[in-house]
Amino acid sequence: MIKKENGITLVALVITIIVLLILAGIGFSLALGQNGILTQAKSSVTKYSKAEADEKTEMIVAEWKINESKGNKKDLYSFLEEIKEKEEDITELSKINQNVYSLTIGNVEVNLSSQGEIISDTSSIPIITLSATNITLDDFVQIGAAHLYVLTATDTSEEGLLEWHMDSPDTTNLFFDQIIGNEARLEYLDYIKYGDITITVTNTTTGATATCVLDTSMGYNGKQ
Repeated sequence: MIKKENGITLVALVITIIVLLILAGIGFSLALGQNGILTQAKSSVTKYSKAEADEKTEMIVAEWKINESKGNKKDLYSFLEEIKEKEEDITELSKINQNVYSLTIGNVEVNLSSQGEIISDTSSIPIITLSATNITLDDFVQIGAAHLYVLTATDTSEEGLLEWHMDSPDTTNLFFDQIIGNEARLEYLDYIKYGDITITVTNTTTGATATCVLDTSMGYNGKQ
């Protein structure tokens, strides 16, 4: 009589491994997939942090409105600047434009209007960015080479006019040579050095604004 030996055949072993791999894949999917446990947990933490930041912002705005009702007239941005000095978890404060502010509480950015309303959809916020290129005009070397900054404003809004401003004490030797649409040319002479000059461009309709600081201390061929 032939004795039958007990054991795992190769086919059974392969099938077992395949089943284990399938189960492992399902486990990873449940944990790390788009709707996985870890993904949902991370999403919940993000939503909680956002809700907490929104709630704190609403409390700050409420305090600002109470102060206003008591006769302490101060615009919201100035009030936020004071609060930022007192609150350690408010890490950043900036103006997206004249009517929209960005407040960072912890790691969460909150956008709100100048009236204190939280803005959830940021895609509708008009934004301007400003870039500048410095050019030396060799043709003017006989009078002390003139320099030219070409400023280009990129505006996400298609409406409104751009208004340019320069904080210079001298508009005779440092001046806008030409302004056409979203481009402005600022010219200054080589022998007059003013140091840093701040240029501001504002959309008169949307209130979007941008600034950049120009160095006018460089002489001809980049010499101080």
